[in-house]
Amino acid sequence: VAAPVTTAVLTTMAAFLPLMLLPGIIGEFMRLVPFVVTVALVISLVEAFWVLPSHILHAKISFKNPSWSERARIRGLRKLRRIYTRILVKVMRVPALVIILAIGMFFASLASAMLGQINPSLMQDPKVSKWLVKTNFFAADPLRLFYVSIEMENGTPLEITLENVKQLQAQIRDTVAPEQLRSVVAYAGQMFTETAPFQGAHFGQVMVSLPPRAAGLHSVDEVIEGVREVVDNFAGPKKLYFIRLSGGPPVAKAISVKVRGDDVDEIRAGVAAVQTILEQSEWATDIANDDSPGLK
Repeated sequence: VAAPVTTAVLTTMAAFLPLMLLPGIIGEFMRLVPFVVTVALVISLVEAFWVLPSHILHAKISFKNPSWSERARIRGLRKLRRIYTRILVKVMRVPALVIILAIGMFFASLASAMLGQINPSLMQDPKVSKWLVKTNFFAADPLRLFYVSIEMENGTPLEITLENVKQLQAQIRDTVAPEQLRSVVAYAGQMFTETAPFQGAHFGQVMVSLPPRAAGLHSVDEVIEGVREVVDNFAGPKKLYFIRLSGGPPVAKAISVKVRGDDVDEIRAGVAAVQTILEQSEWATDIANDDSPGLK
């Protein structure tokens, strides 16, 4: 029974291991479930192959007088073997055809999995997409919204901040196709972040909400990249950056650098140096610092 037991355990592992591919903070929590299940299944194989046989020998179980359930199992297994043997004989009479069909099914499965990646437009055609394998097993953007945060110079009146926020709102609305947007809301006086809200007349934010994910709609990241040039070229605010939300509890940014010291001017010079290094890199985006000296 080594082969069927091992196969049964491996199929269960194959059902749980994809949970480790969940994105975001939810994936960090859910990753423990498939890990623990997989470890337990591996240990069960050790139990089945090396521990259980010794238990059976120690129990001195006799198979000379089988019970009614054992006899029923033997009869059912015998019938199953006869059915399998008949099918196998028919298959073996046409080996060339069977091999061609197997190879054809293999290449058809590869095409079903790869065509959607090679030509993403095929996934938008309902007649074709039903034959293609969906590679996005878990939605990476369960919260289809993002924020564009604006921070003006300290002491900026609320009216000026609101005017800048409204201008950015109009530019974003003009840049993104109407069918890709659900709503674009602008407000001033407060700003939500990944960890805590900020309040003040120089804070503002534009919340962009997208429709539920469907065929033909862009992901949140694609919409952000589409409006990034507009945001980067928007003049006026001292700080302007995106906030991308994901499922789960609030978390900090992927990269967080803390600059500590005794002199405020030296600390701010160090922050500026770190920010310059990140801005000159080709991989860092949405760089911001939480230096809030207060209202003047």
